[in-house]
Amino acid sequence: MTAAESEADAPLPDHWDRLLAILGTHDAAHGPHQVFSLARREPRLITEQRRVARGDRRAALMRVEARWAIYAGWLCEDTGDQRGRTALLAHLGDATATERMLREARRLAAEDSALPPMATSAPLAEHVLPCWEARCWAALKPATGVALYDRVLRDWPPRQTRDRGLYLARLATACADAGELDRARAEGRKALAIAHATQSSVTTRELKHLTTTLSTQ
Repeated sequence: MTAAESEADAPLPDHWDRLLAILGTHDAAHGPHQVFSLARREPRLITEQRRVARGDRRAALMRVEARWAIYAGWLCEDTGDQRGRTALLAHLGDATATERMLREARRLAAEDSALPPMATSAPLAEHVLPCWEARCWAALKPATGVALYDRVLRDWPPRQTRDRGLYLARLATACADAGELDRARAEGRKALAIAHATQSSVTTRELKHLTTTLSTQ
């Protein structure tokens, strides 16, 4: 059955929202490797449907497509998929393009729909977008990245301990890049404690990058 022929089928955006929530729950409990192939396949199917959809259905598919793209991006990060990560960071170093895309992301996030049932993620505008904004600016202007990471961590959800460690590690690296070496070491020690407690491989990789950065200072 083609995408056009299935246009009148069951509400696929709702199906993909529920599936994404299930994958997120499984990933949080068991790690990313069992869900990675599905997380890379489903966005292609969503894109196929979105291209032939119209009106409200197309808008709903665009929203769910964005959610899956963000999730797939996180899995690339967590599993060390450098090719996928490179695709996400294709505009690295281009401040003008970065500012333009972040403005558009903020506009779209403000129009984001409510989270689906069982969702484990936070609203885009309140959580996901500020994290990526901080990361972009940490690469372009480390001092700006430090300020943005401080803001992200100040409002961090108390139960999301593992990811707090990740963003502490990225804050530490931004501090090192900005020349704040004592603070970089202090924040790195906090991140290391969380990485040990949660056995987070992605945080450990970030801390290895921090060690390399500090050794060159």
